[in-house]
Amino acid sequence: MASEQVPDDAAEVTRLFECCICHQGLQDAHICAQCSQPFCRKCIDEWLAKEANCPCCRRALSAAGLVKARTFDQMQQVVNRLVASEGRNRCSEHRKELSFFCFFCEQCVCAVCLFSDQHLEHKDQAVLLEVAYGQYKDKLGAALKSTDERKENLIKSFKIVEINQNLLTEKLNEQKDHLERLEKDRARTDELYGQAEKLLTDEKDASTLVKMMEMLQTSEKFLSEEKLEETLIDVIHQRNLLPEPAVLKFRLERFNETLSKHGRYESLPLSKDGFSWKVQCVKSLTLMDCYRVFLQLEEGLPGDYVVEILDDFGVNDAVTMHFKQLCSYAEVGEYEDLSIDTAHDTAELEIRIQQARSHAERCIQLEHYVKRLEAKNTENELFMRYLAEYQSKMGSI
Repeated sequence: MASEQVPDDAAEVTRLFECCICHQGLQDAHICAQCSQPFCRKCIDEWLAKEANCPCCRRALSAAGLVKARTFDQMQQVVNRLVASEGRNRCSEHRKELSFFCFFCEQCVCAVCLFSDQHLEHKDQAVLLEVAYGQYKDKLGAALKSTDERKENLIKSFKIVEINQNLLTEKLNEQKDHLERLEKDRARTDELYGQAEKLLTDEKDASTLVKMMEMLQTSEKFLSEEKLEETLIDVIHQRNLLPEPAVLKFRLERFNETLSKHGRYESLPLSKDGFSWKVQCVKSLTLMDCYRVFLQLEEGLPGDYVVEILDDFGVNDAVTMHFKQLCSYAEVGEYEDLSIDTAHDTAELEIRIQQARSHAERCIQLEHYVKRLEAKNTENELFMRYLAEYQSKMGSI
């Protein structure tokens, strides 16, 4: 019976901290020195601008007669937290203590909820709040560990991008120097060519002959110099500029049985670097022993990705696929070289996906994944905080 009285008590306490003019929580509380009734300073100022008495005791009152009540503001903050905490720990429908957790609905419930029509059919999936608290604590710990790993990968990727940027800057500067040398070489070549062409049209005399001899010496010296074009483009170092593609090996259990029964086979999702993928296989209607393969992006960033099917003979032609949104299938193509173990009715499908076209793009993807994990962690932390409050309260009873 005492627990049933708590919500009424909380409401009464809340009422005591209300302004009797606006009937809201007190803001900058001031009291009448004669009756000790608290008001919001703004409310009582507006009242006294029209009236010269207290709205409660009706005695004469002026702004100068108001007393600042700092304790009311401090106490109201404490009361607001207590009332909010009490509301979180009680069923909004039955006003009972939330002492169970329904895994099917993923929500905290009271004993009355547990035997209601909404939860009765799956009440065996409900456990005490303390049990759910322990399980979610383990999940949160694992999620935090994954977040730390992703952050480490993100830091490594940023370092790789920085190294590649430095390499590219260095090579670009080399190319600029090489270009300047080529420009000088071309200008010198044009100059010699013009001089030689003019000499061939000059008069045939001793002076022209001497000039031709000098030109031959200059040309032979110039042509004996190293040819710059022979070492022009062997300077672009592309190692580590393209991230490694994700290689996913799908093992399809009870493959033929599922195809015969449902007409298609849908795999379990496989995850790699913040992405999650699923494949679907359907028998071809036109070719024998051939399968149409579909790919679905479960988690990650929608966009264009290069996809290749691997088989015993190597890599099939790469296909650029556009995934406009999550959880929708797109066809990769038709293939007849699926590795099928008929004795165990299993098939294996190996797919290579270029999830990022550069390390910079991979950093963006990992950063997005870390934010997604952190949002999920925040949600779990709020739930665990709620369970901790409940556990602490139960322990004090």
